[in-house]
Amino acid sequence: MPLHRVTLRYMHRYILHNGEIHSSGERLLSPGQVGFLNGWGVFSTLRACEGVLFAYERHFARMRADAERMHVPFEFKSEDLKGTLESLVAANGAANATLRVVVVRNRGGLFEGAQITRDADLVAFTADLTNWGSSVKLGYKAEARHAGSDFAGAKITSWAQNLTWYEEA
Repeated sequence: MPLHRVTLRYMHRYILHNGEIHSSGERLLSPGQVGFLNGWGVFSTLRACEGVLFAYERHFARMRADAERMHVPFEFKSEDLKGTLESLVAANGAANATLRVVVVRNRGGLFEGAQITRDADLVAFTADLTNWGSSVKLGYKAEARHAGSDFAGAKITSWAQNLTWYEEA
């Protein structure tokens, strides 16, 4: 059976950055944001269906709990964030779309930028829905999360769990 390839999706024209809608081409991030350099943040992917954010309350609760576990500042009120995300969906004309929401930590750990003024940044964007086809093929990778992994010992940018454990030590 041939492997089904998913068509690439691109983010829509507008993104949300800290409560304001911007063109996706604007440069809004800084190299000194430790969350972007080290993968120190939390995210959720929601479905917008006829302009309604599917299971929003569940996604919000999980992001808030994950942020607490990972020491990512999460100072958002559920209804305020929901309204802002709905504004992004409307700005992009994306009533039926995928919505990705990311909160990254800006301070702490190594290599924090001196110019950083916020403890965390929120970034969100929409993209067209993916057509996954009529079937899926599952894969299994032996030792994927183990010392025998192909990447054991590799220095990768996502080491937020190490930063969190360091703060707890």
